[in-house]
Amino acid sequence: MQPIKGFVEKPVAYITDNHLKTMDKLQELTEKLYQEGLSKGKQEGEAILAEAEKKAAAIVEAARKEAEAIKEQAEKDAADYKTKVESDLRMAARQSVEATRQDIE
Repeated sequence: MQPIKGFVEKPVAYITDNHLKTMDKLQELTEKLYQEGLSKGKQEGEAILAEAEKKAAAIVEAARKEAEAIKEQAEKDAADYKTKVESDLRMAARQSVEATRQDIE
């Protein structure tokens, strides 16, 4: 391949102060964007975590209320069953005493 007339074959191997300033500004901008991205990601992560903690607390509270309701119903059912058993026992005792009296007479 033949060189083109008037074209410099050797590349220019120098960087001016202007190029350095531009590169520094690009580096600063890149770093700033990176930090902003990290900051935004951290904020979003914290918001997600806060929302998850809020939902978890609501779930725990709902479960606590449901457990309390189940316990109260079980206690009521147990008391009702006890009352019924005591009543049945008194009635059976009366019937037994009455049957014994009839047998004696």
